[in-house]
Amino acid sequence: MHRGLRTKKSFSILELFIAVSIIAIIMFTVVPSFWRSQQRAIGSAALANLDHIRTAQILYHAEHQTFTQTAADLQSYALFTLNDNDWSYAITATAEGFVATASRNVGRPFAPFTITLTVDAGLIGMGQSQSSRIDYSAGTSYPP
Repeated sequence: MHRGLRTKKSFSILELFIAVSIIAIIMFTVVPSFWRSQQRAIGSAALANLDHIRTAQILYHAEHQTFTQTAADLQSYALFTLNDNDWSYAITATAEGFVATASRNVGRPFAPFTITLTVDAGLIGMGQSQSSRIDYSAGTSYPP
């Protein structure tokens, strides 16, 4: 029998350390990227909801020659929600237009963050880009 030749049946500590290190490096690069993408999707959902509110307000204004602050009045014109798990929405109507605000719910990442949509009634017939403005509380898009 050959005593000097042993068959290898397990991994050495060094091999396990290298494997764990490679997995850790991959996790430290992938997880933050995934989390940021998820937050961007949440911000996009808020922008889409504000767009639905704007569309409903414009349709409501065409029919009633005024804007409304009541979400129930707008629900027949476009589907949107005023409260979801991530954002809370508020609508303020004025004689000159309206303001719709999406505020990040407390307890969520970037909680004091708000997105404000301002629409000028005098410019509605000129197209979306001239009639509305989006403002971010941090001065940048979501997430900051």
